[in-house]
Amino acid sequence: MYVTLPAQRQAECYQRQIAAAQRRRRLAIWQEHYDRLQRITPRNDEERIAQAEALELLRQARP
Repeated sequence: MYVTLPAQRQAECYQRQIAAAQRRRRLAIWQEHYDRLQRITPRNDEERIAQAEALELLRQARP
C-alpha cells in the first residue's frame, strides 16, 4: 500500500535529499582535488613546501 505524505512534509523530505546530494557532490570534488594534489611529485624543496601548505589548506577547507 502506498501512502502519500502531506505536502509540507514531502517538501521537507525533498529538501533534505537535495542537501545531502549537494554535500556528497562537494565532498567528491574536494576529494578529487586532494588526491590530485597528493599525486604531484615536487621537483624541489620550494615545491615540496608549497604542496604541503596547499594540502593543509585543503584539509582545513574540507566540507
